[in-house]
Amino acid sequence: MDEAEDGALDRHATVFLDVDGVLNSYPVRGLRYYREGRRTAHAWRFALHYRPAIVRALERVMRTREATLVWLSTWSHRCTEELEPALGFRDTHPVVPMPDDSYNRYAGDPHAWWKARHVAAWLDEDPRRRAVWVDDDLASPRTHAYFAQRYPDRLLMIVPEFARGLTESHLRTLRRFLSPRRRSRSRTLEGRRRLLTRMKTEKSTTVKTSAQESSVQESAARADAARPPRVGLLDSGLGLVGFADAILTQAPDAELILAMDPDNMPYGSLTPERLREVAENSAHRLAAWEPDAIVVACNTASVHALEHLRSVFEPRIPVIGTVPAVKTAAARRAPFAVWATTATTGSEYQRRLIDAFAGGLPVTRVAAAGLAEAIESGEEERIREAVAEAAAQTPEDVTSVVLGCTHYGLVGERIAQALCESVGHEVELLDSPQAVAAQTLRRVAAHRRQRAEERDAATVDAAHADAATNTAEAAAGMARATTAAAAAGSTSETGSGGRSGATRSSGTAGGRVLATYLSGRRAPLPRVLGMYAAGRRLLAHEVQDASAGAGASTGADASAHATDE
Repeated sequence: MDEAEDGALDRHATVFLDVDGVLNSYPVRGLRYYREGRRTAHAWRFALHYRPAIVRALERVMRTREATLVWLSTWSHRCTEELEPALGFRDTHPVVPMPDDSYNRYAGDPHAWWKARHVAAWLDEDPRRRAVWVDDDLASPRTHAYFAQRYPDRLLMIVPEFARGLTESHLRTLRRFLSPRRRSRSRTLEGRRRLLTRMKTEKSTTVKTSAQESSVQESAARADAARPPRVGLLDSGLGLVGFADAILTQAPDAELILAMDPDNMPYGSLTPERLREVAENSAHRLAAWEPDAIVVACNTASVHALEHLRSVFEPRIPVIGTVPAVKTAAARRAPFAVWATTATTGSEYQRRLIDAFAGGLPVTRVAAAGLAEAIESGEEERIREAVAEAAAQTPEDVTSVVLGCTHYGLVGERIAQALCESVGHEVELLDSPQAVAAQTLRRVAAHRRQRAEERDAATVDAAHADAATNTAEAAAGMARATTAAAAAGSTSETGSGGRSGATRSSGTAGGRVLATYLSGRRAPLPRVLGMYAAGRRLLAHEVQDASAGAGASTGADASAHATDE
């Protein structure tokens, strides 16, 4: 048994939550309780049978108890990218990624099951930690007995029936185990502001100080909610352009920072270790601008570097990846093709992706040789020849084509026309920028809500401390809180980062491209973007900055090198 010797366990607990058999109950016909209050949603490649009332009640528990919800499921990061929107979760929660493809194969062995290894390692790291683990696979006698004996006071195991899922009874057990959140933290934002006002009225000697502190906090919250979303995007080259354009379409006032990496093109030729290194370098450039989110606008980088980037930057900055729209194509239940670079077409990653979502469907993998390179160069004849060659490899019976390289959307109209001429009918093109943009903006909104609640809770905690001390101590404490709030609410920019340094060029309206980096060097957007509609729209939003002039010509020329995702 590995318990804290002094018994001083943390008030705060982590709730490790599974999906299937917990929120998504399995259909068992004839069971009355299976039907009661349930709805059906769709995410990944499954129909989800869930109870909205349980989802809402679970989120209330998380808001009123000293606890953090963490997804521990074979859904991995699909929990935040697909499951939370499908089930109507208000907030975005951290994820423990599945490290391999073992799924729940070893649930009966606490030493081999990846979930069991993670929970045990997490609890062993600090003997004061407390946790709740909700998983129907904990019904395995060996695993359940192992954890019950090893962590009797620190771990609560909740084992739903797979056909019923999480119930109100389970939530009552959860509430009893978790410590109530401090009263100030369980209030709504408006309730907390009313509390501040009442306390300032009751304690006249600190009215002025409290009013200053409240004003700073509320001003910071209003400013955070009103300012446009700021998003950083990274790729080896022009593949990020479609995603930047989609974000500006859905959030016309968005501020963008772009990081391309011509020195390391093509990303498909790098080892996974090297790819993680260069992707992190680009992400640090973006992080200096304090973005609300970072988008990895490259399928190859998302496969090999996304988890690493999330471990470095989250929860401070949400990181969103991309994936080809194979799932969307498979949902049509008709033959389709996947266009990708030569390296990606032959990759194990693409094979697994197709097998996972389109098993049993006729899927043609088309290597669009040289198309990404041609798009980077902007040479019309090279683009035409590469598109025509790929169209010729596409069977006539396909109804849709998945664009498996983030560059290809820049020439989508030319691809559609070539396919129509080649196969004799219109073919639907499936690309991911609009879906990724929507997910990014949703993550930004959730992240801001979380920051606002944390900031407001800190305000009320400071006010409570003020009421409990004498006037001099209260004034000094609130002055310190005011200084901290001012630092959290408005940061000044120095160098390339910060919130206030970029200036919109004269005559530019709406969103802005605040900065562009080419392998870490500040530079203007590559002029080759003028060849593409999305690129021209992006150029119109570029903020001119004299600091980008040094070396800009060399960097822009380098951006025309080939890329292979």
